[in-house]
Amino acid sequence: MRVESLHAPAEFRRLEELQLQIWGFPEREVVPYHQFLAAAEAGGVVLGAFDGDLMVGFSYAFPAWQEGRLLLWSHMTGVLPAYQGRGLGPLLKWEQRRRALALGYTLIRWTFDPLQAHNAYFNLHKLGALATRYLPECYGEMGDRVNRGIPSDRLLAEWYLDSPRVRARCGEGEAGEPTPWPGVRRVKVPARIGDLKESDPEGARRERLRVRGELVELLGAGYVACDFSDGAYYLVPAAMREIIANPAPVAAAHREGCEGA
Repeated sequence: MRVESLHAPAEFRRLEELQLQIWGFPEREVVPYHQFLAAAEAGGVVLGAFDGDLMVGFSYAFPAWQEGRLLLWSHMTGVLPAYQGRGLGPLLKWEQRRRALALGYTLIRWTFDPLQAHNAYFNLHKLGALATRYLPECYGEMGDRVNRGIPSDRLLAEWYLDSPRVRARCGEGEAGEPTPWPGVRRVKVPARIGDLKESDPEGARRERLRVRGELVELLGAGYVACDFSDGAYYLVPAAMREIIANPAPVAAAHREGCEGA
């Protein structure tokens, strides 16, 4: 398995097919190949994951300007179902980080579904990203098989690429001993929201609204979601600069006795 930058139009055409195969998007919602090509030419990072000559996953990020700073917006990262669980997601994201730093970026942002526990664990615990904002109905009604039938709420992830926190996650620095933070709160989510949607659609919708209410309240009060473990977000009431400078994971120090819903 390997990860490479994409350059040829035929490679970008393959990304149209992968979107259909990974997420089941309606064809009208597929990002077209020429958008990938333009992003790659304009300072973005477009990567493919390969098994031999077969592209089985990709990551797509483009330049963005927000709040007076240049950053990279990572819009899509996905792997074919048959190749999930083989470490290609981490390969894509760490290579994205490496190439972003080489281009001069120090921050990558993206959104993810707060009810997708696997993604939350990967983004916050494994990569060291932080969730700072809750975006209700971020994409409106969506018709793909993953998002159909439930509000498209998202969390905004921020990945400070050269911070002690992230360097510790990628092996460039030491994490140190878990450090207790005062006032940590915990928000639990369903273990497998996809299964719940199949068996109890109304129950899945209730969980969406419950988690929305709890996270909106905490993030609005200045908390930052800085870890995910054992089916729950861990949020601390601290300044971003303090959190990104601390490489130690939060959950390990707060699994017992933590305030939470």
